[in-house]
Amino acid sequence: MHIEFVERKHRLKWSLPGELTSLQLSLPRGRIVKYFSDKHYGFLKAKNGRHIFFFLPELDLSGPESALRVGLEVGYDVTLVGRKMRVTKLKVY
Repeated sequence: MHIEFVERKHRLKWSLPGELTSLQLSLPRGRIVKYFSDKHYGFLKAKNGRHIFFFLPELDLSGPESALRVGLEVGYDVTLVGRKMRVTKLKVY
């Protein structure tokens, strides 16, 4: 990763150390427990046992939609909608 800052006529170059460039933020993992491909929604079960709703047109999907099936382990990120949790990012492993 390389970042350049341009300030007036001076150019400053700065880059992250190697160990930080390879750092990936990990998402919590869960398993899909219900999935309705024809309706594009489903539920996943978090490690704490909670079922969380996801709706494919509203989320950022990393991986092929065709790979989604019941029992698949996925990474996810959630947001609060009203009083309910909803998946906003889904990563297929």
